[in-house]
Amino acid sequence: MTSRVSQALVESLAAHREDGPVLSLYMPTALEVDERRQNEIRLKNLLRQARSRLETLGMAGTGAQALTERVDKAPLEREMWQAHGRGFAVFAGRDLLAHAALPFRVRELVVASPRFQLRPLIEALARQRRFWLLAMSQKDVRLYRGDEKALTEVDTGSHLPRSLVEVAGREPTGKELYFHSANRGGEAAIFHGTGAGKDDVEPEQEQFVRAVATGLEHFLKQDDSPVILAADNQLRALYARVSSHADRVLDEIDGNVEHVPEESLHAEAWRRMEAELERRRDTELYRLGNSGPELPVSADLADIVRAATEGRIDTLFTAADRHCWGRWDASERTVEIHDQPLPGDDDLLDFAAVESWLKGGAVHAVPGERIPGNGMVIAGLRY
Repeated sequence: MTSRVSQALVESLAAHREDGPVLSLYMPTALEVDERRQNEIRLKNLLRQARSRLETLGMAGTGAQALTERVDKAPLEREMWQAHGRGFAVFAGRDLLAHAALPFRVRELVVASPRFQLRPLIEALARQRRFWLLAMSQKDVRLYRGDEKALTEVDTGSHLPRSLVEVAGREPTGKELYFHSANRGGEAAIFHGTGAGKDDVEPEQEQFVRAVATGLEHFLKQDDSPVILAADNQLRALYARVSSHADRVLDEIDGNVEHVPEESLHAEAWRRMEAELERRRDTELYRLGNSGPELPVSADLADIVRAATEGRIDTLFTAADRHCWGRWDASERTVEIHDQPLPGDDDLLDFAAVESWLKGGAVHAVPGERIPGNGMVIAGLRY
């Protein structure tokens, strides 16, 4: 069965070893029905490249053929991975065959090495950040759990009021609220609305928002996921004033979203979540690239590989579009770097990323042009 990327999957692939090279294949997938034949053709082409790569590294032709044919003849449930991912990964060895659908497009990649190439999977895990979405109007309150794929409405029971009437015992008497769609940045829909002015806030409205904020605390205790608040400007201002967890609000969607479809809410919420994750990543990359002597930072790959194996990496950025071939000698604690991959060589960028991730470091794969200095790797060290 095609797997969703999970921590358990990455850990099992990272631990797998064989006597000889294993294959890692990555490819973007076409989602439109009339284009899906391209996926089959792309996979066939990657397997031809893989066989040639294996033979170049010294694997006998029959062995290379057997390994690639194992992938080609496997029941990969292609309809599933074509329908549920923008990228696809296959991992093959004599003793293991695994595959995973990825939620984002990846570049075509064929790697034959002693270990599986796992940076794209670690990046996929980083993008699985969950969030809460609180959609609040005077007539309706809904709480969702969200991630990159979808929103799921939470059964809030008696913890959250469903409306102002439930709290105040009467219909609101303020100005009518409304919403409409518009474009910001030329793409995503933004919801707008107006409510009563600041001077028109009634005690019942504040009582209602306070009840929502207090009830939400029950759910926020479950984890540290951020909150996206969807409400009109007056309710959002009230929420910021009465809530004890206003610092958990990552971003806001402006307007009365009472009748907005869940699909539209999800698209807007994830766009904001993704933008915030990207902003935090850029901030950290800038901090590392402009650090002073008080912050231990290294851009030397050999030093970073050693630090990764010792669990000293706090944050690692590697070039997603580059490889650096060589070997790590664990007994001598030395690193060899080669211009071209030799039999037994590993991609040291991937090795450092996996070792850092396994030992609790934050790992990011970004275009090499964004990495300061050598454009290959930079790391913030714990010590």
